[in-house]
Amino acid sequence: MKQIRRGVFETNSSSTHSITICTLEDYEKFKRGELLYDRWEEKLVPADAEHVSSGDCETYKEFGRYHETYAEGFRTPSGDEIVAFGYYGYDG
Repeated sequence: MKQIRRGVFETNSSSTHSITICTLEDYEKFKRGELLYDRWEEKLVPADAEHVSSGDCETYKEFGRYHETYAEGFRTPSGDEIVAFGYYGYDG
């Protein structure tokens, strides 16, 4: 393995990983189709005509169609309910 930057572990692996953190409320909107996953920005966006027509967004059902997905809910010490979700797998 070749070191490119000091103090940073890098590989030439073709695996992919994604993580998005949002409120439980937004995650539920994503599941209902009110929000879409923008795979380039790795965030949830409104399911309006602009985002739907861009081709860069996925519905909850489409999310992770090429990768294995995960979703885990948490309650923060301040009581906020959040969800961390994403995908992992081979990209190539």
